[in-house]
Amino acid sequence: SYAVLQMNIVNGVGINSAVHNYPLNTGTTFPISRGNSGGVAITGIFYENSSTRMSDVRDGTSSTVCVSETWKSDPSGPTSWDGMSTITGFVLTQGNNNSTVGPELTNYATQCHSAGLTLQQTRGSKWLYGAPGHSMYNHIRTPNDKDVDCRGGVPHGSRTNALWDAMSHNTAARSLHNGGVHALFVDGHVQFVSNNIALLTWQALGSRNGLEVIGDF
Repeated sequence: SYAVLQMNIVNGVGINSAVHNYPLNTGTTFPISRGNSGGVAITGIFYENSSTRMSDVRDGTSSTVCVSETWKSDPSGPTSWDGMSTITGFVLTQGNNNSTVGPELTNYATQCHSAGLTLQQTRGSKWLYGAPGHSMYNHIRTPNDKDVDCRGGVPHGSRTNALWDAMSHNTAARSLHNGGVHALFVDGHVQFVSNNIALLTWQALGSRNGLEVIGDF
């Protein structure tokens, strides 16, 4: 069984939190906060201070993913990225990377591929912590994509830090299964999704109200 880890919250007061392999879907955009999304709607079921209702899932509860899988980070893994692709950790960039269009989006991708950045090994380390590096993923890339995962914003600082609301990420669903990941849909059914699923189909499954027409996959 997984070990229970101590998580310090405020002034040394902590709570026990086990590790996990089941991240929450934030949709098909980088931001996780509506306050700093540049006016672009966050498309997933979960995001900062979300209160999504069944009636908000206009794409249908059987066609919208809410939870998938992740490969838990290795705490003893490297902490500095050498520019090579990795799936156990994620590259940490600083600053507001919440833009979804234009030069800043391109710059975000460039930052994520810059060797020497911090490589955090905290994916899946705290199931109750609603931060992209711990408990979230998105549908920007297909399952088990070979490119590096990336997160922007503050590391894990004070909630009063202005950059907290600038958190964003590009984190694929991942698993150790052969050929794909399991996905839990809003209606409660679980389905195995192939790594080879068409990107547009995977993105449609990650959106709650895009009104896409989804065929067999």
